[in-house]
Amino acid sequence: MVILCGSYFFYMSWRPEFGLLLFGTTLVDWYLALVMARQQTPLRKKLVLALAVAANISVLFFFKYFDFATSSLWSLFGYSDPLVLNILLPIGISFYTFQSIAYMVDVYRKDLQPERNFFRYATFVSFFPHLVAGPILRPANILPQIRQHKEWSAENLKIGLFYIATGLIKKVVIADRLGVFVDQVYLQPELYSGATLLAATYLFAFQIYCDFSGYTDIAIGSARILGYTIPDNFRQPYFSQSLTEFWRRWHISLSSWLRDYLYIPLGGNRKGTVRTYANLLITMFLGGLWHGAAWTFVIWGLLHGLYLAAERFIAKLAGADAGARSKSYWAAALRVLVAFNLVSFAWIFFRADSLDDALYIIKSIFGHFGTLYSPTIPLTSLALYGILILVLLAFDYWQGHERAAEKFAALKWYWRWPLAYAAIFGLIFFAAQSGAQFIYFQF
Repeated sequence: MVILCGSYFFYMSWRPEFGLLLFGTTLVDWYLALVMARQQTPLRKKLVLALAVAANISVLFFFKYFDFATSSLWSLFGYSDPLVLNILLPIGISFYTFQSIAYMVDVYRKDLQPERNFFRYATFVSFFPHLVAGPILRPANILPQIRQHKEWSAENLKIGLFYIATGLIKKVVIADRLGVFVDQVYLQPELYSGATLLAATYLFAFQIYCDFSGYTDIAIGSARILGYTIPDNFRQPYFSQSLTEFWRRWHISLSSWLRDYLYIPLGGNRKGTVRTYANLLITMFLGGLWHGAAWTFVIWGLLHGLYLAAERFIAKLAGADAGARSKSYWAAALRVLVAFNLVSFAWIFFRADSLDDALYIIKSIFGHFGTLYSPTIPLTSLALYGILILVLLAFDYWQGHERAAEKFAALKWYWRWPLAYAAIFGLIFFAAQSGAQFIYFQF
């Protein structure tokens, strides 16, 4: 009850009325899950499930996609004055909607018994560490933890604080500093050469990774201090050797959700080659649309769908697995480089303010490359950005081989305290002067 009340206070401190929306959708889902579990026939179960999914999607559509849909339709039919309500998007609605749908589907499949205690279910939906920007928690993972009695643990405190510290460093030292460069260039791309636009695109790849994985680290650490374990949402994504592997390592909670609740129910790879490619495109199209109501996100999703389909096609011709890793060092390095560049190219559409801007940036990179020099951006800044990225990659590589948080917690106090103070002073002296909100708050 303390966590539940605290979560609602945390959420409603921004806009109190959206706390009522969260409570209302939570109550409806909790009740419909109980109703569905009591149905005796498959048809009735499906009807209740369809009602629950439709209710969740309708709320999400109204707040997130209504203006986009009406504007697109008006433009399609040649109207210049579309019906736009300028609806304020509730923070975290995409995350808790997908989480609620997963709960309903798991109850329908009998993978999970419905939670009869409303307050426990409400705590699952509103759990504050992940509420506003994920990760998307699976009910089978977090609901049993909510039912357990929690004991104070100094070990959890040490591990949790380590996650929070690394998350803050990723966000305010790396992501926000990179964001100064990226935002300036992408705000008016016509002022910069293709070389500068390419540099900004590569820096954005690391900005969004540090920004989002930094938030996830803070969420994991906050939950761990309270005795809850949230799965990792990122596992060295930029060391991936293929796009298939990238989506196994990037935003894992979303990619696994799309796989289990969309791609596989559509038929997955079980209904022929053409259907498999179509399912990949549909899944990634909806994954792109989930990120935002704009054609740039749709194209970003479709582009990744094409990547995955092409990769699967090439792997099939070679008689290999699309996500297999090469054992040769040089082949692996080349594949990592190719995958990173393909991902970075797609990030252009994700970051650009409009489709026209995205196309202009691509045209400049490939047609008007020019020089990296820009009078408004000191070249010395690039050296600092390069150092920050190298430190990040080194830490990421090391953390993937050794559980850094557990190793930190196991250190003697005379090693642990100096490292903690170093992190604190690092945040004070090296954080970007102008902080920015987390990128995924807008989704």
